[in-house]
Amino acid sequence: SLTYGATLDDDSSLPSWLTFNASTRNFSGTPTNDNVGTISIKVTATDTSSTSVSDIFALTVNNTNDSPTIANAISDQSVNEDSALNFTFDTNTFNDVDSGDSLTYEASLNDDSSLPSWLTFNASSRNFSGTPTNDNVGTISI
Repeated sequence: SLTYGATLDDDSSLPSWLTFNASTRNFSGTPTNDNVGTISIKVTATDTSSTSVSDIFALTVNNTNDSPTIANAISDQSVNEDSALNFTFDTNTFNDVDSGDSLTYEASLNDDSSLPSWLTFNASSRNFSGTPTNDNVGTISI
């Protein structure tokens, strides 16, 4: 009968996200974006005479495109009628954990319809601007 063990190829412990069940010889775990890359795993089989043999294989964690997240919510804004609104949200408002990804922006009302005619959004500067009139008094959700 054989007993099994698994370590990294340098004999250090498996990463915390990866487990090995010696009874079933099954590896399981859920890597995160921080674990993208390749690791070398050594599996050792030992017999009842305490002799053993090892094999090394590579396990590659591929990157998947993670959706951006809200890091710092945009606070509600207000403007008086016939007064100019000029608001730019911070560069750290949204976050994308994927290395090399760049964010692009667009703005619409909550129901995905276009912004009202008095309000413009400049995606490259992250700036909302416009001057509402008395006809525009009320609340809009962007």
